[in-house]
Amino acid sequence: MARVIAILRALAEAEEETSLTAIAQQVGLARSTTHRLLNLLMSEGLVERGRWHASYRIGVEYMRLASLVVKKRDWQQIAEPFLKGLAETVNETSFLSVYLPAQRKIMLTQVHHGKNPLRFQIDQNVPIPIMWGAAGRAVLAFLPDETIAAILQEGEPSPATGAPMKRTVLKAELESIRKQGYALTQGQLLAGAVGIGAPVFGPGGHVVGALCIRFPESRHNQASVNEIAKKLVRQAHRLNAALGNDETRDSGA
Repeated sequence: MARVIAILRALAEAEEETSLTAIAQQVGLARSTTHRLLNLLMSEGLVERGRWHASYRIGVEYMRLASLVVKKRDWQQIAEPFLKGLAETVNETSFLSVYLPAQRKIMLTQVHHGKNPLRFQIDQNVPIPIMWGAAGRAVLAFLPDETIAAILQEGEPSPATGAPMKRTVLKAELESIRKQGYALTQGQLLAGAVGIGAPVFGPGGHVVGALCIRFPESRHNQASVNEIAKKLVRQAHRLNAALGNDETRDSGA
């Protein structure tokens, strides 16, 4: 059983179809044993032949089962280890934001803190405006055009400063977020706070929330902020892949 699982894991983690020799080397088995186990998996539809000679890839039945598992698990449960890993990697407060379509707001639902004692409090399970802050804008940028237009029409002021929302500026920023794959804001929800947010896409491919980081602006310079953003985007890509969305958006990471 362990050998079968090792082969399935190797095929699932491969970026493309792979050869018998490569699979055998990766899992540490003889070619003959690997070939026998692959044939067994092919008979169940879990593995199939690739497009080129002697290559293999994940089968349709494997993808069907994986899709069923994802649908039966709440995507926020799936996000938990990615969120925890992010906090440990950047050593800053990381949190998950969920999009609330009926209210056109977001809500912070899960939080993991880094080891730095100086941190901002995260108010969980409280709906907040989607136009302000990195978490909200990371979601807003990937909503349908008509939804974005309706949200912009509401024009809520900044919760931190009371500053009005400038539509032309926000539209340009949303386009930038779509290109780079994350939102970066400063002092929009909390004075002195920097926020970075990357979108999370559910099993259907629609944006459902954002993976985010928040820290005091005094703690990092521009270079370190850019590095944190890259790590955030990488983790968001891994989460999106776990949710069945393998397309990697251009993020510069």
